[in-house]
Amino acid sequence: MDGFDFSELTEFKKELMGEIVENLPKDAQKFLDKEKRKFLKEVKKTAKTNVGKKTGNYYKSLKAGKTRYNKKSKDVYTKVYSDSKIAPHNHLIENGHIIKGRDGKEKGFALGKNIFKKSEMAFQSTYENDTNEFLEGYFKDNLK
Repeated sequence: MDGFDFSELTEFKKELMGEIVENLPKDAQKFLDKEKRKFLKEVKKTAKTNVGKKTGNYYKSLKAGKTRYNKKSKDVYTKVYSDSKIAPHNHLIENGHIIKGRDGKEKGFALGKNIFKKSEMAFQSTYENDTNEFLEGYFKDNLK
């Protein structure tokens, strides 16, 4: 499961985001809600292009979790995931699997589609730009 990660930001930006989360958790939650929706769209777009449709359950299983605030660690977090109740085969699509015939013999290996990794790589620059804009907006609003 992949999600939003601040590891690419500089230490300074990490400290600023920590301060914003601590002082304005609602604003940070709103920001992450927007980013979560954008990332979910990216995941669905990648899934649509890379995964063939038989029943459509894999595509329907792509969900975004709630954005939450942890008071102890002062973190705001969210997740985008594939619901295994709707598509119990999601890990096979994501990671790959052995193809077996009716006789039980191995016929080959189906490579994983790595939908979340591909989406994360495609979304990374967008996320960094949005984070920079959020920080700039924070400074413009609070330094006046």
